[in-house]
Amino acid sequence: MRSANSCQLIAVSVQADEIADVALAALDALRSVADVAAGIPRDSLPEELAVADSLCSAIAAVAGKLRRRNNDLRGWWRGLIGESAGGPSVLGSMTGPTLSQEERLEWTRARFREAVRRLDEAIRETVPALNRILAEKGTSAVEVPPRGYGVTAN
Repeated sequence: MRSANSCQLIAVSVQADEIADVALAALDALRSVADVAAGIPRDSLPEELAVADSLCSAIAAVAGKLRRRNNDLRGWWRGLIGESAGGPSVLGSMTGPTLSQEERLEWTRARFREAVRRLDEAIRETVPALNRILAEKGTSAVEVPPRGYGVTAN
């Protein structure tokens, strides 16, 4: 069974990836409606498409950052387990985390919290801005799945 923190990490990452995938699909639909080929550079796109492309890139960057932070936390946890199980470093084994381990965890947590803050900001600001452009062109909006979508605790 996964821990609550593990599920939260996965839930946020799944939500971010889902938003990024749907935004990219929406951009493809917008290009199709505007009859614009996929390989055209952003600076050659019509203004609305360039803005939409920029917004989708921002959403993809947020999702990528969350994926990296999630991997950082998972790597920290695997390293801690290795140390506690007599792995490469046995400092603090079975006595709780050492000061160095706590510092690594807090460093990683702080970066993850910042990545989540950026996702929340993208949900509040970037997705609605993209949806306005999509609505003007008559294409489907990017729906934000609830946090925890697709994640189970077992």
